[in-house]
Amino acid sequence: MNATFVLIILVIVVLFVLAIFAYLVKIRHSFRPEELRKAVEQIFEVAEEEEIHSKLFILALKGKFNCSHKEALYLFGQARHCGIIKVADRIVTLIPA
Repeated sequence: MNATFVLIILVIVVLFVLAIFAYLVKIRHSFRPEELRKAVEQIFEVAEEEEIHSKLFILALKGKFNCSHKEALYLFGQARHCGIIKVADRIVTLIPA
């Protein structure tokens, strides 16, 4: 075998492994709206309040889902989009199911 051929095969294998790794990471951080609702309800139960400041809520999401700040912000937006929470003046309120 020629060295160029081996190098091309090696690059293809490395790219394939990277693609699989990215896919597995994406699956790990995927969520379902039902799981998100349960997590949000648990956050409000632990806080024992009806309203939580958005920064504290995002930190609680980070802890609940064991994810980065960016992913917690994404989940925060999804919770708003799904109608789980309402945000007004940086205060988060749970919307009853």
